[in-house]
Amino acid sequence: MDLLPRHAHNSGPNMAVRKDVYDLIGGIPPKGYLEDIALYDAVCKFGGYIRHCPDIIVLTSDRTVARAPKVFGNDLKTWSDAEKISLKVEGLERLRAKFRLFEAICNYYDRPTERAVSYIGDNTGIPIKKLRKCFEKASLAGPVINFIDRELDCT
Repeated sequence: MDLLPRHAHNSGPNMAVRKDVYDLIGGIPPKGYLEDIALYDAVCKFGGYIRHCPDIIVLTSDRTVARAPKVFGNDLKTWSDAEKISLKVEGLERLRAKFRLFEAICNYYDRPTERAVSYIGDNTGIPIKKLRKCFEKASLAGPVINFIDRELDCT
């Protein structure tokens, strides 16, 4: 799996999936919303290669009346209504730290050690028990990287 470039935007407007991979994973998981995120996760669990292309510009709807909960339209409405917006932008040092973590996760799958799990826990604040469970459930690094990336986005 390519670790660079990487970002957390894994939604429908900026995603393409090869037909053979799409067919092998059974298509889009049936959900009421966030199907695109579920599709991305399914590709990762399958072991598909994920590439992020920073030169691509994607246009999406500016709809502020969302058709489902927890979707981009809700974010647009919140941002539109806000008097002051503070957008979080990851700095270079935070990105480097994340990439070191992602590398440690990939290395864990080559040589699983308790030391690697401790390193990841110490540097993310995620409880070791929760990390172990995540590693046990995933046979590949991709889903663990996605999980940790989302956890770190919440901090």
